[in-house]
Amino acid sequence: MDRDKTFYHFDRKYFPDFVTFGDVRLYQIGRRYCAEGEVIAPHVHVDLFELTVVTGGSATVTTNGSPCKVLTGDAYFSYPGDMHGILVDNGEKLEYDYFAFATYDPVLKDALENVAQVFRSSESRVIRNDKISALIGYALSEFTQSDSLSSVVLAALFKQIIIYVVRDFNEVTQKSPNVSGAQMLSAKISGYIDSHIFSLRDAGELADKLNYNYSYLSDVFKKTTAKTPGEYLREKKMEAAKTLVMENVKKIGEIAEMLNYSSAFAFSKAFKNHFGVSPKIMQSQQKPRR
Repeated sequence: MDRDKTFYHFDRKYFPDFVTFGDVRLYQIGRRYCAEGEVIAPHVHVDLFELTVVTGGSATVTTNGSPCKVLTGDAYFSYPGDMHGILVDNGEKLEYDYFAFATYDPVLKDALENVAQVFRSSESRVIRNDKISALIGYALSEFTQSDSLSSVVLAALFKQIIIYVVRDFNEVTQKSPNVSGAQMLSAKISGYIDSHIFSLRDAGELADKLNYNYSYLSDVFKKTTAKTPGEYLREKKMEAAKTLVMENVKKIGEIAEMLNYSSAFAFSKAFKNHFGVSPKIMQSQQKPRR
């Protein structure tokens, strides 16, 4: 086996044509072997969840600028809109399995949405469950099968993985200490913004999405975080924009459209006001990834 090769990698970039197995839409699943000090550059999956299961070694996963150390046996969960990358520790090699997906199942979809809103910090995204690792391994081996029942088996495996993930996070929630209602609502607001950074046009949409009057939401959020939801949304859009610009894969106009700006000009103006340099100039300083 070529240990430098990534297997079963369905790569459709930012607008994937999913491979569907039952209620699960598969973007990619695979196994990767990384050398000491290897860097998986920060990247974004617009509307996908991704599970990274460390099967050997250790590394640091960075999500939205926040690092988290992961060890053998850890499963790290990334959410839609996250900017995440991996740095393999010095003196270590890293082996990990990955599973990027979305689901049509309304119950699981709501449960995953709740996880994404509640568990925002990098450190809170790690779970340990040998069953999840084993199921991903079974799924990888199932791709070598060619019989008519293989897709049925994969659909069952993928759904079971998602159920275990949701269940593990639910158990953490039940053990969490009590927090104030304002803190919980503020976490829900920031979590919704973080996981819908590519679909929210403005903070006013939060009122319908969270079933609260916007003035009330804004007042609670500002008292808790010292920012308005609109300010938080603009900051997160700029963080996403910088990562996309530095990836040097998308054109400036495409990034503006992804982040729901009215035009490339409006986006470039907002970007320059925030970072002090235009996105075109910043992008010109980067080497294309592809």
